[in-house]
Amino acid sequence: MRTSTLLYQTTRRTVLFLTLFQFALLLFFIFGNYQKFLDSNQILIIRVSAFCATALITFCVLGIIQSVLHLISSKSNRNKKFSITIIVFHGIACLYGIITLILSRAIDILSQGINI
Repeated sequence: MRTSTLLYQTTRRTVLFLTLFQFALLLFFIFGNYQKFLDSNQILIIRVSAFCATALITFCVLGIIQSVLHLISSKSNRNKKFSITIIVFHGIACLYGIITLILSRAIDILSQGINI
């Protein structure tokens, strides 16, 4: 018997997708610096990264809430261990999203320069 709902599965898959997409954007930015991408392309990568990090944080918080509710309502030890694992994964992904959001916003602000 499956105890996870469609919303629970969709949230987990979305967090996984956004985490991997954020990692790919980070790699594009790093390789773009060495291969001399245009400044406009680098700024676009940074802004998409900030948007992706915001979405990642939002879905991680929703996933943690769903996992806690699933942990409370589950009766078997296997489901409880699975819920705890998902909570830890979402916590790590949320921390990764917060760090990349702060870094991407800082780079975006610094790239705009000082306007007097």
